[in-house]
Amino acid sequence: MKILIKFLRILLRIHNNSKVENISYKPQMNKISLFGLAMAIGVTWFLVIIFVGEFAMLVLEKGYGGRWQENVINSVVLFRGIFGLAYPGWAMDSIGTFFAGLWGFVHGFIAGFFIAFFYNVFSKIFTKNIIAK
Repeated sequence: MKILIKFLRILLRIHNNSKVENISYKPQMNKISLFGLAMAIGVTWFLVIIFVGEFAMLVLEKGYGGRWQENVINSVVLFRGIFGLAYPGWAMDSIGTFFAGLWGFVHGFIAGFFIAFFYNVFSKIFTKNIIAK
């Protein structure tokens, strides 16, 4: 970094043909929008829940008599049981999957908000430590 500052001073002296004073590097903190990241993660999680739920319903549509292998159907049934604990009604029908997606949006929104909040807090702390050194 010191080499870059010296190089910039030399370039500015040549360009301005005068003394250059007080060129310094100050790291800046980039803040993340709390609402922006919360919306992005919330909408992404909503879409994932909807699409995976529709796929699970497609796999389980004809049961063991359909085109899917038995181990795939068993895995989807197990996954639906576990995922249904957090999102009741998921992959049972389209309405239940939609409401589970809305509940997933709430979870994603809260998670995104806290991720951005803590990023901004820790970024401020660590940026102060860099400037102080």
